[in-house]
Amino acid sequence: VEQARMQGRPEPSEEDWRLDDHTAARRALDLLDDVCHPSHLVAAPGLVAGASRRIIEHSCSTFPGMSGSPGVDMQKPWQLLFVHTRADSNFRGNNYGYSVHHPLFVKAYERVVLPRLLATPSELLSSEMLRCLHEYLDANKDQLADPGVLRLVQQRC
Repeated sequence: VEQARMQGRPEPSEEDWRLDDHTAARRALDLLDDVCHPSHLVAAPGLVAGASRRIIEHSCSTFPGMSGSPGVDMQKPWQLLFVHTRADSNFRGNNYGYSVHHPLFVKAYERVVLPRLLATPSELLSSEMLRCLHEYLDANKDQLADPGVLRLVQQRC
């Protein structure tokens, strides 16, 4: 206001300060852009609102570009629950992600992540992490192309 007066512009009216929800949300996102830049690590707390074997509905705060972000239990941050896929476009509803039990996720995990994980030296993996991995593979054994990986993980536990 003071700067407007100094520059000879009229003082903003009360109407100028009122924003519709979409404009307010867009301005808030613009302000947060520096903090939530894709090159920064951001934790967005929230709750799981609903879950099926394929889709997780959650309330984590999300911003454009956060698709693919991991959804974890903060008590066990190494235990992935879902991968964020989309947000409700009106900024009021819940967000959605693919469950780690989704058949496509299990296949990708087995093909890409599991070989690297099994090549990791044992001293870098805690017994709790290996136990969680074994539980995950056991829960999804009907979807594994090679059920023998379950034995490999069991041997490392």
